[in-house]
Amino acid sequence: MNLTIPVIVIGPPRSGTSTASKIMQKYFGVKMTDIQIVNEWNPDGYFEDMDLIVADSQFVANLISEDTWKDMFEQFIIKMRKFGGPWGFKDPRQCAFFDLVLERFPAATVVRCQRQRSLVLKSSMKHIESFKGKNKKESNKMIQNAEDMLDIALSNFPHIMIKFDKKRRDDEQIANDILGQLEVLND
Repeated sequence: MNLTIPVIVIGPPRSGTSTASKIMQKYFGVKMTDIQIVNEWNPDGYFEDMDLIVADSQFVANLISEDTWKDMFEQFIIKMRKFGGPWGFKDPRQCAFFDLVLERFPAATVVRCQRQRSLVLKSSMKHIESFKGKNKKESNKMIQNAEDMLDIALSNFPHIMIKFDKKRRDDEQIANDILGQLEVLND
């Protein structure tokens, strides 16, 4: 198995990125930052780093410039490299500017998560602050925009695709799926 570091897990909110991050850490030994929050919706945690969340949230809200975001992102990278082994990260906010992430890491291992739109929509409207108060059409458009941005950014970028459907697969099945796709990417 050949993982190019970092491993970047990406997908719209509630698409399975936390599950994929947990699997990368548990089965592949990739440090996916510290578990940020554990709650009833994500009992294993979100696997998001507070420094990265702050930088990405501010950038998406146009509160900081691209250069400031890049500086903050570099500080996050320095911190992650100190783990001394394989590392990665995930933040669904990065769907909006994933081209910049790939610009910084043009040879990264990317794991893209997709989940049935109706399930993402239902979960997002229930659990994510930025979706609360929006109607179904507005929320659906936000999710579609995230998918469209990823389609563009990853159009010519080899990546692993994990599709989460209605039936919950166990972690080992997903890990085997990732391993199989990694072997294809490395050929």
